[in-house]
Amino acid sequence: MDKRRIKFVRKVMICLTLLVVICFSVQLALVISFNSVAHIVTESDKDSEVYADIHPRGSSTSRWIKEDSGLYGEVYDVDIHNNSGNLVSSWTLTISIVEDCYVNQFWNGDVEIHQYVASDHENVQKLNLANYSMEDLKLDHIMEGVDLLIPLKKGDFIVYFPKAEYREKPVPERNQTSVGGVFYHKSDLDLTNYGMKYYFYRSFFEGVGFYILIVLVISWIFVFAMNFVAKYVYRKTERENQLRNSGIASLSDLYELVYIVDLVENTITPVGMDEKYDRTRPRNLTAQEQFQNLFSFDPKEEYRELARKFVNLEDISERLEGRSSIAFEYESLRFGWSRLQFIAMDRIEGEPLRKVLFTTQQINEEKKELNQVLKQVENVKMESNAKSAFLANMSHEIRTPINTILGLDTMILRESEQSVVRGYARDIKTAGNMLLALINSILDFSKLEAGKMSLIEAEYSLKQMIYEIESVVKTRIQSKNLAFKIDVGENLPNKLYGDDVRLKQIVINLLTNALKYTETGWIRLGVYGKESAEGKIHLLISVRDTGAGITPENQKKLFDRFSRFDEKKNRAVEGTGIGMNLVKGLLTLMDSELKVASVYGKGSEFYFEVEQRIIDSTPIGQVDWDNNDRDEEDNYRASFIAPNAHILVVDDNEMNLMVFENLLKENQLHIDKAHSGAMSLDLAQKNKYDVIFMDHMMPEMDGIETFKHLREDKNGLNAQTPVIILTANALQGAKEDYLKSGFNDFLSKPIDEVKLEEIMLKYLPKELVKKGNTVGNKKSKTKDMKALVGINCADVTYALEHTGSVDGVLRVMKQFVQVAQTDVEELRGYAAALRNDENDKDALNSYRIKVHAMKTSAALCGALQVYGSAAQLEYAAKNGAVKQVVDTTEYFVEFWNQVYEGFKHYFDGIEPKEKKEGNISREALNSLLDQLVTSMNAYDIKSSDAIIEELEKYRDDVELQNKMDGLKNAVANLDAEKCEEICKKLKGD
Repeated sequence: MDKRRIKFVRKVMICLTLLVVICFSVQLALVISFNSVAHIVTESDKDSEVYADIHPRGSSTSRWIKEDSGLYGEVYDVDIHNNSGNLVSSWTLTISIVEDCYVNQFWNGDVEIHQYVASDHENVQKLNLANYSMEDLKLDHIMEGVDLLIPLKKGDFIVYFPKAEYREKPVPERNQTSVGGVFYHKSDLDLTNYGMKYYFYRSFFEGVGFYILIVLVISWIFVFAMNFVAKYVYRKTERENQLRNSGIASLSDLYELVYIVDLVENTITPVGMDEKYDRTRPRNLTAQEQFQNLFSFDPKEEYRELARKFVNLEDISERLEGRSSIAFEYESLRFGWSRLQFIAMDRIEGEPLRKVLFTTQQINEEKKELNQVLKQVENVKMESNAKSAFLANMSHEIRTPINTILGLDTMILRESEQSVVRGYARDIKTAGNMLLALINSILDFSKLEAGKMSLIEAEYSLKQMIYEIESVVKTRIQSKNLAFKIDVGENLPNKLYGDDVRLKQIVINLLTNALKYTETGWIRLGVYGKESAEGKIHLLISVRDTGAGITPENQKKLFDRFSRFDEKKNRAVEGTGIGMNLVKGLLTLMDSELKVASVYGKGSEFYFEVEQRIIDSTPIGQVDWDNNDRDEEDNYRASFIAPNAHILVVDDNEMNLMVFENLLKENQLHIDKAHSGAMSLDLAQKNKYDVIFMDHMMPEMDGIETFKHLREDKNGLNAQTPVIILTANALQGAKEDYLKSGFNDFLSKPIDEVKLEEIMLKYLPKELVKKGNTVGNKKSKTKDMKALVGINCADVTYALEHTGSVDGVLRVMKQFVQVAQTDVEELRGYAAALRNDENDKDALNSYRIKVHAMKTSAALCGALQVYGSAAQLEYAAKNGAVKQVVDTTEYFVEFWNQVYEGFKHYFDGIEPKEKKEGNISREALNSLLDQLVTSMNAYDIKSSDAIIEELEKYRDDVELQNKMDGLKNAVANLDAEKCEEICKKLKGD
């Protein structure tokens, strides 16, 4: 915007300012004048918008007679009517007396009484007849009993002054107010001879003048803003032009060649270039022709075509759209490495680009430096990759045999009854866990360095966590003839919410560190805390020892990686040198820090504070940590039995149902299983259950929707039955969301058998529960355990922990084999649909549900790599990352099939199938197929599995065996329609 336009805007603003001042003054004068005018109305002005109506009240109680004096007493009402469109701000009423009478009362305002008017005894007094003092009364009066009577003669008058506190004034528009008084007289009394003076009130913010003022003020503000913006734009443009002119001129010091290219005129203007360097330029050619001519010869052959495309001015405007500059690097025949750059100039929104700045720059030295940096980065990357590969290989190579050892050890603890053997097994478990902890520390440190470490919070038992810490370190501490002391506040709540795994890792690292540097005396673990008002507890955890202590100088080196202080004195101390650094990193994640107090030669204390959420405020109480007999923890014992209890578990994953049933096998419960929300509703209509467990993620009708249908049936058998949600969603806040939805409780997957029993005891009717007496280590061995833990494609220890027994592991793995290929086909189908249409929401949701189910199956089997891959795909699907889903599905399927082949190979090797010679007879086949269809429609899973096993025996029957895979998949997926379809084909129907 130029100066001329700015001056015009300024003149308009001045004119508007004058108009605003004039309009304001006129409006103010009109309002003052209107509000100052006194209006008079009399009894004859009945058509006036404002008038008074004085009349006797007329009821039987409003008129009476004094027998002694013969005076009539009567109540008169005065109604003030305002039928105008304005507020009556104030009024006074003058009533002329036309007949002798007495006034007794007048409410509620003040009354000015003029007595004996135009006589020598004229009296005037203003008083409130509702509130007066006899001493102050100056008017002539008489007392008739307790009544005050003030005589009034013809010609006298009274003036009434209303009071605002009694809402007698102001009188709103189209409204009225009322006052009244009591008069005594001997004959009929006429009080209609009156005069009323009143004032209207109009606000400054009313009337046409005010609205005109508002329009003018808004216009003034708009013009003022325009003037401000115009000045700002003008000054900014001027400043930019000055900077551009000086900047462009200085570019010649940075670049070998600087041109201003006018895209409209198709011309080139050199900037800051010596004339002798510009002589060879063919000025008679257009800018486009000059660029094409120059870059047809200067670049090396391999860059020539790309350079010509870059300097093509026909599409330069489109290439610079949304960008300030574009650049291209090439190798010149004459100058070596050069960089070309187009920079947008004078861009106007919505219009094509008119001018660009073109520069060339020699970058030979820059290229050399860049290549050196890239080489260094590549070396660092190779070193980092080598380190990561080493850590990954170490994790796999070392953890695999450890998991095998711990798996065998877990089975010994579960199934051995010899106390000596069980003692050895517990020592193996402790040593194995220590070795795993060491490996995990190295891996965790690597994660911390890469910024990939995060906290995973969940409910945990503080008491159990301390037990586990004690089991890891106590034996090692006592092996050095040191005392191990545990001091835990008795009033600390036991059930907390936080990352107990990382908390335990921190404390174990601190205790291990104390053990390394302590030769005599003791090591003490202290846990204290203070509850806050927000349902949280502030824990103080301390590890103190009587070891070597640390000098103030060495305390500064405490967190140096791969090193230890006082190297000569402590050269025999073992360790990786990363423990304390790992502790520091984990505490940083928890918004805490490690503090140390140490006296060299006497010992050290390491302590930190961390905040945890309280789940249950029940205190830990007194615990004899020194005489803690942990042997019973290794003996699985059903805490109760309930043979008459009837429960329902709902899950679309057969393996989840199998695991759930296996975990409660020793409790002797009657368990019904439903594979879908619809099936569970059908069963709930027919049977009364004591507890219902409901999975969340199910196709067609998920757990929340099923729960709502169940509760909507107010008269149903299970309208009040406790319903517990089963879910793998253990994120913070998930439990609260489920409870808000109406669920009675929450149980996370994989299911912990102890928590499952706690839930059952909490919700089962007390009369159905009996004390348990079944000990789990007396279970018979069902398979060769060594062969089982030798499966390399799964972590058998993990599977065993979450299925409850070797039988449970075998059953879930066998179920995995049966449905694995069907699951893959279904998942690929959804991925293909997304590949064709990335906006297919139904396919994306179905993909998420299916991969969630496959994730759960993999976890139950101990296939943790597959579980992790499935979790990533589920997260991607949930967040709409369709490209990631489509691109990585086949990688996931590859991992999935490796597990499938591993399990299949195992079962083929240990379960030789009974074989029947020849083909099955047509009559026998048809009978079995009819039975299979009937069993599937009745959800009789056991009978269906038995029929499938019988059909598999006829391995010589090629036609039958060709259909067996499809038939087995249909049965495993409870697909009755697909099963019936295959059976009809086999029967020839």
